[in-house]
Amino acid sequence: MNAVSLIGRLEDDPEVKKVGKGKDAKKVCNFTIAVQRSKDVADFVDCSAWDGRAEFLEEYFSKGQRVGITGSIRKDCWEDDFEVKRYKTYVIVNSIDFCENAEDSKKK
Repeated sequence: MNAVSLIGRLEDDPEVKKVGKGKDAKKVCNFTIAVQRSKDVADFVDCSAWDGRAEFLEEYFSKGQRVGITGSIRKDCWEDDFEVKRYKTYVIVNSIDFCENAEDSKKK
């Protein structure tokens, strides 16, 4: 089973981009959340949300806000311009939840 649930703070304001052309174009929001591992240590997890989830993130969330996500882990592999294998591990987002109300985010 490939399932992950995380709660963390957005590192930047979400920004949606289009990939592809014409009717095959899709919207994607690539973002990073800081997930508290212990009192003094956080892990920074890359995430990708597509289409409606991407738009939802961009419209309702901002840098520093706590967000809960569920999704699956994906690992990509490619060769760079120097023929060196590169890898990236990230979360494909299936759902997004608010983890604080507007008043909580103003206290930051």
